[in-house]
Amino acid sequence: MGAAAYTGESLAGMAVRMTHHVRGTIGVCAIFAQINWGSGGGCWLYESAEIKQRYRDLLSEKVEAIAEPVSSFLPGIQLSNLETIARRELRWGWVGRYRLDVLRPDGQSDVTGRDEIFNPSELPLATALAASGVTIKTVDVKQENNPDSTARAKHIAMMPVHHEGGSRLLVVEVSDAFAQRQLSLLRRVLLLAGAIGPLAALVAGWFIAGVAVAPLERLRGFARNLGPESIGQELSFDEDDTTEVARLSRELEDARQRIQAAFEAQGRFLSNVSHEIKTPISVLMLEAQPLPRQTMPAPYRAFPSSANRASIPLAPPPARFPPSPPHRTRP
Repeated sequence: MGAAAYTGESLAGMAVRMTHHVRGTIGVCAIFAQINWGSGGGCWLYESAEIKQRYRDLLSEKVEAIAEPVSSFLPGIQLSNLETIARRELRWGWVGRYRLDVLRPDGQSDVTGRDEIFNPSELPLATALAASGVTIKTVDVKQENNPDSTARAKHIAMMPVHHEGGSRLLVVEVSDAFAQRQLSLLRRVLLLAGAIGPLAALVAGWFIAGVAVAPLERLRGFARNLGPESIGQELSFDEDDTTEVARLSRELEDARQRIQAAFEAQGRFLSNVSHEIKTPISVLMLEAQPLPRQTMPAPYRAFPSSANRASIPLAPPPARFPPSPPHRTRP
């Protein structure tokens, strides 16, 4: 029965300990998941906007770099010259597919040997010619008509180019395939971090919860093992610590000291009571020993024996005296 009770208590204590440990782990994982997913969402919003804006800024820089040499070939720039300038400035892989043209104010192409590739009615020619810098128009791309499957939009950058014969409009069209590839890479990184993060949080949470539960388990073990034989064992704790565990340790130590003081008072009381009882019992035994049991009447003969037997558990037997001889009546 004792072994079964001990096993049941151990299993119950283990269940409570595991419950605290698991709850602590779940709490740490929940906090980490909120931080991880919240920071991941914020990172996605910020980085996606930053990538798109950086792409537009880079496109503006390249269009300005193309416009400067193009102005020296106007009016009537040759297609080969335009292609040479474009390949030199747009040779990096961030552009992908591109188209460019130089338009007159009426929307007709000013490139010799080149058919029109842009519909003037779809471009804000007047606004772009009046602007002092690059004007960018973004158009969504239909996937069924899109030769670049990664692109989601195309950017049409327009910049006025001035020369002695008037003004022309440089038009450069590029897809956002590079930006979409960067966003796809960012998406994969965030998804990977979102998948690995909870696993790392689970391991870290289990360790942190174990460290947090360890002081409570130490107090629980101390309270469970507290008994008369271990009442003098002190519970050590840091006097300068102000945490909840430290306060609980002080309260448990104060309770142990009160119990110890009560045990000591009880021991002193029993010692005093035992001393007070021993004296009359010893006197009673001394008086009962010399009684003449053989000549005593039967009802009184059992008194000396019963007094001796009853006093043995309470006090050590006093000194034995020989029984007095039978009383003889003088003639």
